Amino acid sequence: MDASTTDSAGSSPPRVAIVIPARNASAYLSATLASVLAQTFTDWRCVIAENNSTDDTFALAQKLATIDARISAVSLRGARGVSDARNMGLAALDGPACSYVIFLDADDLWTPDALQTLVTLLELRTDSPASHATADFIGPDGASIDAGVFEHDPRLRLIYDARRIIKVAASVDTTFESLSTWPGVITPGLVLMRRAAFDSAGAYDGTLTHGEDWDLWLRLARYQGPLAYVDRALLHYRRHPHNSAAHGKRREMIARVRSNIVNTYADTPELKKHVRGAYASVYRMLARQRLSRGCGEARQLRLKSAGRLFVQSAGNFVMSLRG
Repeated sequence: MDASTTDSAGSSPPRVAIVIPARNASAYLSATLASVLAQTFTDWRCVIAENNSTDDTFALAQKLATIDARISAVSLRGARGVSDARNMGLAALDGPACSYVIFLDADDLWTPDALQTLVTLLELRTDSPASHATADFIGPDGASIDAGVFEHDPRLRLIYDARRIIKVAASVDTTFESLSTWPGVITPGLVLMRRAAFDSAGAYDGTLTHGEDWDLWLRLARYQGPLAYVDRALLHYRRHPHNSAAHGKRREMIARVRSNIVNTYADTPELKKHVRGAYASVYRMLARQRLSRGCGEARQLRLKSAGRLFVQSAGNFVMSLRG
């Protein structure tokens, strides 16, 4: 690891390790760290893992690391992307291993009770590898955004019940079957993991630049059990032109994660049939949504998109019949 480090932290082991990967994040990093410092749960250490920035992100991270002894900053010139930055950032935290780990994106904001809520839930649910919540949306200026502006609400937890796609009840935990139907958890800052569960899952896949968090949660849920869920918005998810959700490579990476699901994680005939049936139903659902929206040229583009989705739906339906 080619790293330059600024570390103001003490030597006592924290209960929670917070890793903030930061690449060209100077516009939002101060606000994100302020939301960390505002937490009512205080037994944490945080590392800002700067990753090949071309702006003054690392200089800002170094300055922020002087505010509180629990904060450190590390520059990771050898990181290939956000997955490496998260893994290497966690490794850069000195001292004994923490009990829990969470990864907060450098443009998102926690509510003050976020960590306390997730820690309390995970301590109650000793059978779960992780706890998670939901989020609301903000724009570049921090103003609220209504979820209705999106083609579909990315926060939805959905599951295939062998006939159709249905919503997962708020009282039900997040299972592999649910996550493989629909990602549901939109950002890592919503998921507090046991450190042992994270290590056992194999950490983040460094070859993935999008969908890497979904891939990790799938492994957790498949091999270590459902993720404990609390139906509360504990994070403000920032949407802006430069965040990862806007990058064109996302479709290719998501296709790789879906391939992992079908070919690796769904490792029984029953699960393979489930995920293929789920994909067929999801594609039909998305196609119907796109057919119902837009007009004129926009509608023509949606018709083409809907046609592709119907073809994918048919292919997955046939595969599900084969099991």
